[in-house]
Amino acid sequence: MQKTETAKAVVLAEDVKKILEKEGTEVVDLAEEFGVESAAEYAFGLELLDDIKAIDKKILEKVSPICDATNKAHKAATTLRTELRAPGLKAEKIVKDKLDAYDREQRRIQEEKDRAAEAERRAEEEAIRKEQERLLEEAADLETRGEETIAEGLVDEAEELETYVPPPVEFGGPPPEDLVPRGMDYRDNWKAVVLTPDLVPREYCSPDLVKLNKLAKETEGKGAPPGVIFKNERIRIRRG
Repeated sequence: MQKTETAKAVVLAEDVKKILEKEGTEVVDLAEEFGVESAAEYAFGLELLDDIKAIDKKILEKVSPICDATNKAHKAATTLRTELRAPGLKAEKIVKDKLDAYDREQRRIQEEKDRAAEAERRAEEEAIRKEQERLLEEAADLETRGEETIAEGLVDEAEELETYVPPPVEFGGPPPEDLVPRGMDYRDNWKAVVLTPDLVPREYCSPDLVKLNKLAKETEGKGAPPGVIFKNERIRIRRG
């Protein structure tokens, strides 16, 4: 139905265009040439507006019923689409939420393991540093007593311990693949939630045009707040 109504609309729009094209072009030419320097020309302008309105009315009378029909068909189709997709989308969200919860938990567990491993590494590093200090102090003592050969051996031993210092643990890595299969990837998607509007900095706020327009009407353009001007866009009302 939607395709048929759309096709009708296209055909009708072309018919209306052919019928009114010349007439519409003529009023545009008149509007461009039109000037107001006398009451008679002002009166002619009112008549010209009526002619323009009449042309627009013809277009609406021809096309609006087809637009309404296609809009109804489109609305019905989109409603049906929404209804049919709803269960699947709900099920998809349930599964994704559960997968996400599992992934988050495994990452939390991995982070705890990383922190524990880093704490163990630092303890091992500290033990090596203390052993180096002990060896160097003993070497210095032996050197003062003339036992330079033994002292040099202890210095070499202290330097060799440097190779046993474990590297820092890399945080933030994903859990092992056997815990979280790599079938789905995640990316952070941060969003803002306003808790206290009055505390939000001014640069993140937009003026409320609905309230400002209401104030402009109520004060007839005399109550503009700082940073705002009220502009009167007059609406033509035909008398008689």
